[in-house]
Amino acid sequence: MNQPTPSTSNDTTEAVDTRRPDANAGHTLTYANVTEDWKILGQWDGSTALEMTAAVTGTKPVVVVIQEGQFGPIRAAAHLR
Repeated sequence: MNQPTPSTSNDTTEAVDTRRPDANAGHTLTYANVTEDWKILGQWDGSTALEMTAAVTGTKPVVVVIQEGQFGPIRAAAHLR
């Protein structure tokens, strides 16, 4: 079986050796767009318009995710840079 080759030119990929007892056990998987940090900006009940501001530093990509509950479905997402 061909193993994926991790990209060295894109700092948003990460190769991970699996050590799980499932179909991916023993394989190296390459994940793209790896999340390095996660901040909860607030909670919103959806009954009014939403407006939030957050300070962003650095040059790495930034995304916004609106998720229902702590582990619920993603309702909206946007790539800001």
